[in-house]
Order: sequence, then C-alpha cells, then structure tokens
Amino acid sequence: MTHALLAFLRGALADRRGVTASECAVLGLGVVVIIASAVLTFGTSLSSAFDRVGSAFVLGG
Repeated sequence: MTHALLAFLRGALADRRGVTASECAVLGLGVVVIIASAVLTFGTSLSSAFDRVGSAFVLGG
C-alpha cells in the first residue's frame, strides 16, 4: 500500500507536462476551503476588532 502510494507520488512529481484542468480545480477548491475556514474561524473576532478600530477613529480616541 505505502509502496504504491510512493510510486504514484514519485510519478506525479516527475510529470512535467503542465498543469491539467483537474489539478487547477483541486487547487482552486483547496483555496476556497482554506478561505472559508478562516472566515468561519476568525470572522466574528475580526469583525469586532475592525468595529473597535473604526469607533476609535470616529471618537478620536
């Protein structure tokens, strides 16, 4: 099992034909998942931080 996986990875890394559409789709999906996870994780705390910064500018303090 491990040998087959390593052989597949070696072949994939040695492939120099260029990026296929499926590889672009997988990369794009990974980026979307990472950004969505970050928004869900840090969204509320970042929103309140920006609210505090904005009110500091408005109130001058």
